[in-house]
Amino acid sequence: MKRTFCHSILSFTAIILIHAASVVAEPGVRRIATGVLYYMEGGTGSGSINIFTGNRILEIDYWNPRKEYGFKDERGYQLGAIWKVSYHREKLDPEEARDEGRKTHLVLYSATFTGRFDQSVRSANEFIYQHYALLGKGEYQSAYHDLGTSLRARQSYESFVAGFRDVKFRKMYPVMEGPNTFLQNTVPNDATEIVSHSAQKVVIDVEMDKFVERDYTYYRFDLLRVGDKWQINNVKEMKDDRSRRS
Repeated sequence: MKRTFCHSILSFTAIILIHAASVVAEPGVRRIATGVLYYMEGGTGSGSINIFTGNRILEIDYWNPRKEYGFKDERGYQLGAIWKVSYHREKLDPEEARDEGRKTHLVLYSATFTGRFDQSVRSANEFIYQHYALLGKGEYQSAYHDLGTSLRARQSYESFVAGFRDVKFRKMYPVMEGPNTFLQNTVPNDATEIVSHSAQKVVIDVEMDKFVERDYTYYRFDLLRVGDKWQINNVKEMKDDRSRRS
């Protein structure tokens, strides 16, 4: 049976909702923009940061060590964090240009975590994590009630549970935070990507194999705020090729 429920997290390709008047950099000209972290992808060598300008997404590449300010802990890398970035445009070498289908790319000069968050993005992304944590622990009743009324009307609780019966979730490990110990999924921060957001609706793409084993599907989740909580309003499988982000 096909599963139709949430998935999300952070990684090193950050999409940022920009508040700058102009974000298209001329070659070699440094630009500055401030916005909301939507997605991150990368590792110890290189990665990319994406910025959503309101009508298109700008992808900013980086190489380590990169210039960072204000990142005292991992909070600054959570989706929803507000960053200030400085970047410029460079030409790609001929081989890269041919592979990527573009002649230039944006390159990060520095990134600053402002210490602030867009709470809609942050809480919606955390909701996805919590939803899959519930499923991983077998707390199906609570996970089922994460679904909106229309989804629950189309799928019974019994059918919902049956869809996860043979799913093997990623292992969890204990994490200490102050005097408390809790279990955390071994899910990387690039498992989810914010597509769009408002105060009442957040659209998130989720890479399933970051949450469960041997499932390489991408799903898009539409989350709606009902009162002070998020609910899953709609889920659809993404058919497009997203392997370029791996």
